[in-house]
Order: sequence, then C-alpha cells, then structure tokens
Amino acid sequence: MLKATLLLTALAVAPLMARAEPSVTRQSLAKNARFTVTYTVSPKGGAPQVQKFVVAVSGAKARADYKMDPLGDVRYLANEGGFYLYVPANKAAQKLGKAGGGGIDAALKQAFGSAVQQLKGAKKVGSATVSGIPTDIYKQAKTGTTVYLGTKTGFKIPVKVEVSNEGGKRLILVTGIQLDTPVPAAVFALPKGTQVIDNKGAGSAGPGLPGVK
Repeated sequence: MLKATLLLTALAVAPLMARAEPSVTRQSLAKNARFTVTYTVSPKGGAPQVQKFVVAVSGAKARADYKMDPLGDVRYLANEGGFYLYVPANKAAQKLGKAGGGGIDAALKQAFGSAVQQLKGAKKVGSATVSGIPTDIYKQAKTGTTVYLGTKTGFKIPVKVEVSNEGGKRLILVTGIQLDTPVPAAVFALPKGTQVIDNKGAGSAGPGLPGVK
C-alpha cells in the first residue's frame, strides 16, 4: 500500500519555475481542480503499460481513483478526518495519516518528484499549449527528459513529461483539466459503513456519506 500511495496518484503539485531548488506545494493548484493523469511506460521491446489516476482537489481535500493489483479499484482520500487508502470491494479503508494539507502535499510531491529533479539544470527551449494549459518547455538532454510546465495561475504543475532513453519511453500526461469549478463535499467522504483501520490496526465504522461511490 505504501508503494501505491507514493505513486499518487494522483495529485501532483510542483511549482518548478527556474529556481535551483524548486519547492513543492499545494498552492500550485487552484482551490478547486479536477483532472486525469495518465502514466504510460513503454519498455524497449515490451508492451506499453498504462495506468490512470482520476483526481479531484478542493481546498485541503483530495481524491484519486485508480487501479492497484491485486486489489483492483482503489481510492486515495484526504479529508477533515485524515487521509486514507480505500478499497471499494472490501468496503474498508486504511488510515494513512492525520487530517491536514500535508496528506495532499506528500502525494503530489511523490507524483512529480522526478520531474522536479529533471528541471534542475534543464534548459527552457520554447512554449506550447498542452491539454488547454499554456506551458513552458524544458529539456534535460543528459537524461532525455522533456517537461511541459504549466504557467497558468491555478495549474503551475507539469502537464506533460516525456522520458526517452535506452530503456524505452515514459509519458505522463494530464488531461480533462477543470479549474475553479466547485467540487461537492461528498466526493471526498468515505462511503457510509466503511470499516476504517488506523495505524494501530484497530477497526471502526467511518461516518461517510450515503450514496457516495
């Protein structure tokens, strides 16, 4: 579960700019945002592998839906109760930490942490619009990485990252971007009757909201 959490989702925030030490903060996104992050790994001589994360963010709350073997559909949630990894098939959630923006920041930092590193020493080579978002293009010749960094207020995070080297190709692409549209509170709630397992392994019934899927 830890490995899956680090992949999140879903939720990447990295105001990279041109600084030598780029920061990573929730403030790079609008208060309300929805988008889909698609990871495609194409190893040399192998079949492409694709994973998608459907993300919603509102204030200090966040949600990312994706698939994780062998559990199938899973959901990362950060809300006023804490942050969780929820498994719909089991109607259970593991509590990963306490409430607060740190739950979002940690996941977002991990999701685009490699892009932050590649921007150190990268050269700006142009600009382009990707998925409706204006971006600056940075190339890191040494590693074969191209980062399309969003410049729009409310979406100053990587919109697209391409890596091409002797091992194959990797692509991260953000699509379906919606900004400043209110996201219902129910989106971030654990479903009614969810069994919550805290860090000590004790189970309890989560409050949730009825009808949330």
